[in-house]
Amino acid sequence: MAEKTYDVTELFGSDVFNEAVMKARLPKAIFKELMKVMHGNAELTLPIAEVVASTMKDWAVEKGATHYTHWFQPMTGITAEKHDSFISPVGDGTVIMEFSGKELIKGEQTDKDGYLVYLYATDKTAQYSYIKNATDKGYDVLLIDDQLGSHFVGMLEQKLEKARFVRVDSDILENLIVKADRKSAELSAEDRSVFTELFRSQIPAIEKTEFLVTFEALSAESSPVMITQSEYMRRMKEMAAMQRGMSFYGELPDTYSLILNTEHPLVKRVMEESKAALAEKVSPLEAKIADLTKTSEALREKKDATDAEKEILANNESQAEALRKEENEAIKAYAQTNPLVRQMIDIALLGNNLLKGEALDSFLKRSIDLLK
Repeated sequence: MAEKTYDVTELFGSDVFNEAVMKARLPKAIFKELMKVMHGNAELTLPIAEVVASTMKDWAVEKGATHYTHWFQPMTGITAEKHDSFISPVGDGTVIMEFSGKELIKGEQTDKDGYLVYLYATDKTAQYSYIKNATDKGYDVLLIDDQLGSHFVGMLEQKLEKARFVRVDSDILENLIVKADRKSAELSAEDRSVFTELFRSQIPAIEKTEFLVTFEALSAESSPVMITQSEYMRRMKEMAAMQRGMSFYGELPDTYSLILNTEHPLVKRVMEESKAALAEKVSPLEAKIADLTKTSEALREKKDATDAEKEILANNESQAEALRKEENEAIKAYAQTNPLVRQMIDIALLGNNLLKGEALDSFLKRSIDLLK
């Protein structure tokens, strides 16, 4: 009996979904875009991933495949695999064959707790800088720009397991898709108090709008100041506009976070200069406030405080409040002499379409002055 012979050129790579197979099976436009991705000239988007995934699944099933493997490189520096099946059971006792583009992007947009995070935008023009920041880091951003967007997102979250939808401007990207523990902003309680007031005092008044100043240690290349709005509160206010029973949320002011990047050179410069300029005035006030606070806390903990002790507590709180007001006035006065503080704030406001009227006019004039 003659031995069976094989043509090595036909066998080699016959079970690989390679470029030749993709070119033969994928639509020309999709293949062209995928080649850009493979050569590092574009990012893999969800629409392209869906077509590639469907084509790959059909090709693999034709060859008898029933399962697939995720191969990935965790932060530990070793390789790992996760096996899944093309076969998904349905309620009537039968099975269907499934594989979606989500499987191709899940490694990139899965956070440290195993949740697949879908970033989305509602206005690709207004949220351009946030979208670009995300796509520059290799993330996909969905566009959900209809009036029922909040309801649609909520429905998807209930339908999909271990998945979250967050608008791309609802927080810094590092907090939206948390990959690992990050470096925190290393500031003393006194510094946080001073720098918070330094920037808060220079935020222009905007009707029914409040700002919370926070600190993040981001990369030096990230923006010095960013503005984000809580995903939860924004959704509640959007739904309140359409549902009478939720009118309470609609009456609340819009709340934003003004995030200071403590690693950015400009923010570092402002902090160092302000700390040096305010030390003589602020440090003694902070010391007095700290002493009064310590005494007040001890009196509050007493279960059977006397009337005299209660009076001392009230006086301490009054003195601390007066000292804090004096300190804040000194910080505000200094901040007004440093145009860089207001300039960074206004640039962030402008990027979020929150700088208007007189504040916008002042920004334009100040920008021209800084160019001189």
